[in-house]
Amino acid sequence: TIFKVVSLVYENDKLVSTKTRFFVSSMKANELSADKWLELIVARWGVESVHQILDVSFCEDKHPWITKNANGALVVMLLRRLVYTLLTLYKSVTLRSEQNREMTWRELMSQIRDTLLWAREKILDGLRPRKFAMPPALC
Repeated sequence: TIFKVVSLVYENDKLVSTKTRFFVSSMKANELSADKWLELIVARWGVESVHQILDVSFCEDKHPWITKNANGALVVMLLRRLVYTLLTLYKSVTLRSEQNREMTWRELMSQIRDTLLWAREKILDGLRPRKFAMPPALC
């Protein structure tokens, strides 16, 4: 089955761009509704976007870190995905201004690097301690 998906992008109620993409599936066209097909396509390419971000921003393909131990490589891969998820939440929830939402991954990674470089004991000394509630399961 071949699908044609047309994306229309509007800004201030004015059409600014149109993109046409084609997708191929081994499933029969009548196996899903049009809405479900679109949901499947968006979910599939959302996964590809994550891999692209991990490859470009985290340089995953260039720096595998662990090459001789499959379990170690799996742990590093999972940690990278965990960090990616946390950064995505930080970027989309904490950074609410339009300018911050448009921040590139490279800019975000630079901010985190700078924070880690600048966070010396002398700077952190005197900050009030934060108190976190202990989850009941851990009490």
